[in-house]
Amino acid sequence: MRREAIKIADDGYTVLIKVSDFLLINLVLTFIISLRGESETAIGLAASVLFSVIFLLVGEYSHLYKKYVRGDYYHTVLKTLIALLLSAFVWYVLCEQVDTLKGVNDSHLNSDLIILWLSLSLLILIAFKLSVIYTIRKFLKNNKKTRKIAIIGMTPGGLAIENALRKNIRYQKFNIAYYDDRNEDRFGYLSKTPLCGNIKKLIKLAKQGDIDEVYIALPMVAKGRIQECLHLLSDTMAETYIVPDLYTYDLSVSQISTVGNVQTFSVFSSPFEGMGVVVH
Repeated sequence: MRREAIKIADDGYTVLIKVSDFLLINLVLTFIISLRGESETAIGLAASVLFSVIFLLVGEYSHLYKKYVRGDYYHTVLKTLIALLLSAFVWYVLCEQVDTLKGVNDSHLNSDLIILWLSLSLLILIAFKLSVIYTIRKFLKNNKKTRKIAIIGMTPGGLAIENALRKNIRYQKFNIAYYDDRNEDRFGYLSKTPLCGNIKKLIKLAKQGDIDEVYIALPMVAKGRIQECLHLLSDTMAETYIVPDLYTYDLSVSQISTVGNVQTFSVFSSPFEGMGVVVH
């Protein structure tokens, strides 16, 4: 079935992690209050929900939920810590300014309990995120399927995305292949990956389901060739990305993704990507 329009890509993990963060922060407070033999008040509940929302907003602003962060141990710990500290500051200021929350300190949410709540929330959030990273890496290592990647255009952009992919895909088997309509003697580039055929051959492989991802690394001036590739690939299940050398290509709706420090436009997304892989 042909995909009619460019859609915003979302692998599902971001929403799942945000919901988990929201629930964990509130559940930690509920757990602490229950251990103290107290009951949660309306003002405490409001303050807790407010802090959770602030944390999600600050996390989004500080890139806590970006793909490159949520797959890395160091960045996950650092950005979670920064997000929680900034959120605590904003939350404290709002509690002092908003009339309905001024009674927070007079309720069971005293200073000692707040410090315990935020500290325990930080530890649990980090532990949860690190366990997710570990589980995903373990799954990818044990996954016997080889990720088949095609790069259209042996260009500087193609070489850049190849190098970035090799640095970032460390926990899954993968195979990269170049496809270009030009003769190989016209290339003056050094690459670990050989030219495997022309674009027509790639399209045939993609329609057979033998290609998982396609990175179009043609010059932006070759707008006609890029549009033709997009048209042909729209009839396949391959995830398709554009690697821009100039940010002048007019895509009405798209998502900019990053592989290392190389930016790509997510154009088509496989239904078996992200959370869909579990169902598959």
